[in-house]
Amino acid sequence: MEKIPLYIKNYLKSFTGLPQESWPGILLCFFESFVGGVCSFLTLYFVNTLHVRVPVVGLMLSAYGIGRILGGVLAGRVIDLVSIKFILIFSLFLEGICFILLSYNTNVHILIIDLFFLGLAIYGFLTANNLWVVELCGNSEVERLKSINLLYTCSNLGLGLAVLFFGVMAWVGFQCIFFFSGFLFLVISIWLLFFNKLNFHTKNIIITDTNCQVENKEKKTNIILFLAFACLFFASLVVVQQNVTFLVYLQERFHIISYKEISYLVALNPILIILFQTPLVTYLGKYNKVLLMGIGILFMGSAFLFLNISDNIGCAIVACIIYTFGEMIFFTIVQFVIYENTSAHRKGTGFGLYRTVYAFGAVVGPALGANIYHHFGGDILWNISASVSILLFAACIYYSQQYTLNRSKI
Repeated sequence: MEKIPLYIKNYLKSFTGLPQESWPGILLCFFESFVGGVCSFLTLYFVNTLHVRVPVVGLMLSAYGIGRILGGVLAGRVIDLVSIKFILIFSLFLEGICFILLSYNTNVHILIIDLFFLGLAIYGFLTANNLWVVELCGNSEVERLKSINLLYTCSNLGLGLAVLFFGVMAWVGFQCIFFFSGFLFLVISIWLLFFNKLNFHTKNIIITDTNCQVENKEKKTNIILFLAFACLFFASLVVVQQNVTFLVYLQERFHIISYKEISYLVALNPILIILFQTPLVTYLGKYNKVLLMGIGILFMGSAFLFLNISDNIGCAIVACIIYTFGEMIFFTIVQFVIYENTSAHRKGTGFGLYRTVYAFGAVVGPALGANIYHHFGGDILWNISASVSILLFAACIYYSQQYTLNRSKI
């Protein structure tokens, strides 16, 4: 019985140790994820309420995806040239306008444009807000890793609660929900512009990263960045399979017909993340980050091999658990690696590219996975995924030694 209170104590302790001025950004991340979580119901709104044909809905959501792709890299570049505060406020204001337009407009062409700018705004906000929180931690690597970790946890918590909340509140109508969401974003953006006393002056960071060292170390850093983005792109391809091929495979292989049974299995992911994400990564933070990145991508890519073992539903549960632990390790660590290996004057671009690469994989992934699944079957898809993850893991093992040498010389 003593172990339970001890775990709770350690769990709560993992949320401590950050500068006080970083918490508004963390809470803002939760708020944006929760209110913006209504985007999960866009397809249902377009099909059931506006009676838009499914192929047209696909085109509309593609515009949203393209907006997300451009939103990250554009926001990151503007941050480096102007300021974090400008992009943060502008993105929230634009997101509010887009949601209000969604509540009033029914013209498909205008909705396509609106969704493009909505995707642009959401990824612009995420880029600016995450960079703001991380840079408030100054030169402390422990605090920077913890801040990224908490941002990821709060984002997942907000999205999870949003799905439950808006699912229950759907009776009020999507148009009311869209309008209320937009109004809240406008209020927050105006408050940040005129009335807040938050600290947007990030701490002076001593330029000690490898880009400011000799040319040989700069090349090694660029290789690590390339490896991080390659792992990130592959991870995004794997993530989207949960909503595409994985669900189809569950019904075909394990004969799961009930949506209720599927929902229980899918719910394992956010539940485990909320319970274990923060303490797990806090504990692992003392180990080599590139090696951890490789372990995360290995777990994510090879977890679904367990689906090939047996028709027992237990194999699917084990696969989900392994995949989720890989996700918990990977996404926090890869952001940290990208931040640490990006030059001091291009941190915004680095975080922006993180969002862009992920969004691009999320756009490509459904079609790529579905075609492999259709022509070769689910078993081949999981084998390909595992093979690529093993190659990336091997690359991470090799370059983790160079990462250690680079860090030791700083």
